[in-house]
Amino acid sequence: MSCKRIRIGSLFPGVSISPTVIGLVIKKQDPRNLKSTSGDRWVFNLTIRDSPYDTANVSFWGSQQFVIQVDSQIEVGSIVGITNVKLSPASPGGDQYKPKVTCGSHLQVSENGGEIQVYDKNHELLGYGMGEMLKQLIHLPNGPVQESLTVADIRAGSEGLDRSSANLLVAVQKVGAERIFRTRDGRDAVRLDVTCFDQSGCNLHLVMWDRCDIQFAKTWVPFQTILFISDACLKWDTFRCGLIVQLTSRSICTVQPDCEEGRNLLQYAISAEGLLDDIVDEGSRFEPDFNTDLSKISRIFNVEQLKEVTSQIGKGRHLDAVLYCFFSEFDIDSENTSIFSGSCGVCGGRVSRQSSNYYACSDLECDGSSYAGKHHLNFDIRVTLSDSTGSINNCRLTGIAAERLFGMQPEAFMNLAPHELTMIKWQFLLERCKVFISAAPKKSDQSQADIWILFAERANLDEVTVRCSAA
Repeated sequence: MSCKRIRIGSLFPGVSISPTVIGLVIKKQDPRNLKSTSGDRWVFNLTIRDSPYDTANVSFWGSQQFVIQVDSQIEVGSIVGITNVKLSPASPGGDQYKPKVTCGSHLQVSENGGEIQVYDKNHELLGYGMGEMLKQLIHLPNGPVQESLTVADIRAGSEGLDRSSANLLVAVQKVGAERIFRTRDGRDAVRLDVTCFDQSGCNLHLVMWDRCDIQFAKTWVPFQTILFISDACLKWDTFRCGLIVQLTSRSICTVQPDCEEGRNLLQYAISAEGLLDDIVDEGSRFEPDFNTDLSKISRIFNVEQLKEVTSQIGKGRHLDAVLYCFFSEFDIDSENTSIFSGSCGVCGGRVSRQSSNYYACSDLECDGSSYAGKHHLNFDIRVTLSDSTGSINNCRLTGIAAERLFGMQPEAFMNLAPHELTMIKWQFLLERCKVFISAAPKKSDQSQADIWILFAERANLDEVTVRCSAA
């Protein structure tokens, strides 16, 4: 016996309906607490589809216990039945915090009146063949695949595309480690970086902050998972001086999209495994992955060994390793040393150092040439790493790695007094440290390598003795 059902395409705003709306979940978002003078309210948003053409957004309102319970029962790919739904008009032009859908109504479900049930695809209430039909919709792209940007398109893009939206068809190259941190307002937040590629290029950074997106991404398999992403947000990364991709509350990821372009990319991805891994695009600058899971870096070298190994890495590849060494040159307190790089906040061009704490756009015709406060600065420090076997000059301590070491961002670092900079320097200068590095051949000379510091900390002497003797 099947249940009394109404299709998404038959929904109209301004009424409450008792028949059940049944659909496949194609997007879910983290539960949110909306504080107000009348008390706390919790909301949980889903996007569902019940045909190749019809999609709708659903919001569940109620107490924390109710919303968290609903959230725990549902995942992307679940079949849900929702009863006693109130319909309100969707926002003209779409909601900036929810995916674009075809339904002109927003489905509202309250804890007191609404009901939700999760169905197995073979549940008798679904009727013959309906569960299987809904399950197949999970692979249907949520937008025109032909309008997707390629990796090469994005990497060639300028800062003018910052915060614009785009559709992408990409393969998963690497799923990074989940990173948990505390925000300025004291909340715990999480971030995950995924590296993607297609036939035009590789090493495209995809960033996500929503826990539901992150849990979904953990199921993706490198070189086997193909993604169609609708309404991804392009963001200008000042450290990489290029565009990255960010998932937002409007983005929908379709895994293994059922289209010819997706099947062709899957064949390419499978053939690229082993060849593409750790490869840097021809003509592009090597970009170390600062979100690498450090626990998986097991190779330990001394300086002499690292020099020998890096001279043989091979074109287009990189090496991650651990050094137990000390900073023998760490010049962060000299007025004659530049320790920042960045881009102009107006034109995107390079900025140059004018004085100890002042950087200006190098383009004299730029309107932002005299406004240092508008610039995007990143740490870019050259250091020398040494041990008893030798030294490596011009190792790069940049971006997040430097922020972690100093415990502050560039803006705060620039305001430190000279004596404070000297105190920070002597916390590490000539002290034994455990340094995680990433090395890649120089573009100008393949027999030499650029060394990037991924993470550094003061070393435990017992660990140094054990590790270095084992190495």
